[in-house]
Amino acid sequence: TGAVVLGAANTYTGQTYINGSVLSFNNVNQLGTNATTTAIVMNGGTLRYTGTGMTSLGAKGIQFDGNGGTIDVALGGAE
Repeated sequence: TGAVVLGAANTYTGQTYINGSVLSFNNVNQLGTNATTTAIVMNGGTLRYTGTGMTSLGAKGIQFDGNGGTIDVALGGAE
């Protein structure tokens, strides 16, 4: 029940699935370059933002499947 913490920019172009776990990021460029309406698919997990200040996912859409999901905004540097 730990968290996967992204720590650097990446060029991943596929969908990101969060199924019952925590995916933590502090900069949107860590989520890859997929800019579709279903770039992030949540099914019971948590997407956690730990950066400072406001941020936008841009064109990255989030799809919530049957088990839903949670978007958590933590204090910057909390992970």
